[in-house]
Amino acid sequence: MGCTSSTVPLAAGDFSYLRDTEKTLNRMLARQARIAGAHYVDTYKTTIGHDMCRPDGQRWIEPLVTALPVAPAHPNAQGERAMAAAVDRALSCVLHRW
Repeated sequence: MGCTSSTVPLAAGDFSYLRDTEKTLNRMLARQARIAGAHYVDTYKTTIGHDMCRPDGQRWIEPLVTALPVAPAHPNAQGERAMAAAVDRALSCVLHRW
C-alpha cells in the first residue's frame, strides 16, 4: 500500500510503518486513558479512506507537500469535523448512560 507522489514523497514501506506506529500510539493512549479512568475516542478509524493520498475534497489529512496554508500530515477542516463528530458521538453515549 502506498501512494508515492510529489505531494507524498514516501517509500512504499513507509506507509505500513507509519500506519502501524500510529496504531501502536493509539493503543498506548487508550490504555493510559483507561488507567486514568478517562474515555478514549478513536479518531483513527473515522479517517480511514480519507488519507493524504486521496484527492482534494476527499482527503481529511493533508499531504506532506502542499501549496495551501495548512499543516502537512495533519487533519484539514473536513478531518477536524469528522473527528469532532466522533468525539460528540462518544460524549452522547456517555451522557445517555447517566
